[in-house]
Amino acid sequence: MKNFIKWIGIIALVAVVGFSFASCKGADAAEPTSATYKSFGSDGNIYELKITKDPNRAAYKPQAGDTYELTITFPDKTETETSSGTVAGGSVDSGFTLKPSGSETTFTVTVSSEKMTKISGTITTNQGTVLQSQNLFPVTGGSDKFLTITGIPTTVISLNAQVLSALFKDKPPKVNPVAASDDSFYITEGTITFALKKPNEDNAWTGTGEYYVFIQAFGSGTKTYVTKEKVNFTKESTVLKWDDFTLSIGYDMIAK
Repeated sequence: MKNFIKWIGIIALVAVVGFSFASCKGADAAEPTSATYKSFGSDGNIYELKITKDPNRAAYKPQAGDTYELTITFPDKTETETSSGTVAGGSVDSGFTLKPSGSETTFTVTVSSEKMTKISGTITTNQGTVLQSQNLFPVTGGSDKFLTITGIPTTVISLNAQVLSALFKDKPPKVNPVAASDDSFYITEGTITFALKKPNEDNAWTGTGEYYVFIQAFGSGTKTYVTKEKVNFTKESTVLKWDDFTLSIGYDMIAK
């Protein structure tokens, strides 16, 4: 009987300790000290914004008085750059106005869920690089591949044209594409960015290798362009210049 009572006491003690531990974990989880937003820019860079709360405030929701650090990863550089300072105003609903340390020039970041959707204004990083306003796209899981094409002249593809892209092993293509844009996009200030997906699927393309890039524009007539050489896809972000393309005659990539 004594042993039975002893076991009952041990079980009760374990239950109390377990409940207390779970309560502590729950309390910690309910009180975050920062919020992070990550997106891919139309300039080919990856932007990650971390806003950390004012330590004098108990409840946390990003707001004026917090500190921020914006980390920029460039596709053609091995080292990242940062912009850091304070949140000058705004909210999750309206977007944040950010003021870099040592500067009176602010810029605004619009957020949605765990991603940024737009940067408005000029950013000068702590390292001295100047970046301009742009649209931002979600990064999911860090494994998606993005393709950016810059320097597109409006005399070649009009601004109101819808543009698709696809990657092929051969030129002209002999089989279906290995990857394609998940939707049609419009050109913004001579630049367009595609999120690459597996053909006929909604899953991200995470492959690597060398491929020809085809793009097709639908506006006043349909035009197809292809890269002059194969492009090596190894990084999350690949940036091409319009000079890398030439007009593709007699091939409709979408029909394939």
